[in-house]
Amino acid sequence: MIIADENIDKRVVAALIRENHKITYVAGEHAGISDKDIIHLVKELAGILITMDKDFGKWVFAHGHRGFNVVLLRYDIEDIDKIIKNVILIMQKLNPGEHRFISVSKDKIRERKI
Repeated sequence: MIIADENIDKRVVAALIRENHKITYVAGEHAGISDKDIIHLVKELAGILITMDKDFGKWVFAHGHRGFNVVLLRYDIEDIDKIIKNVILIMQKLNPGEHRFISVSKDKIRERKI
């Protein structure tokens, strides 16, 4: 299960749905919930969080929240097609049991075990 934060472009969500991924889109189903509530939702659903909110890095590394995957997207709007390709690639390879913090830009994918 993928949990797409409110700040994720609808085109990213649509592309993942076309790839047959199950998605909960925070903007539609849980609009306005706090970051902490998003973390609880991701853990409850054994999901993968996709976000553009760098605060989740603080939640993971500074506050010690573990037990889930985070995919942090960093891009300019004109790079959306490349980002979509990178996200689809990550979802094909990501093992939900191995928790990672993954930063995605148009040219680079960086992973850190958490």
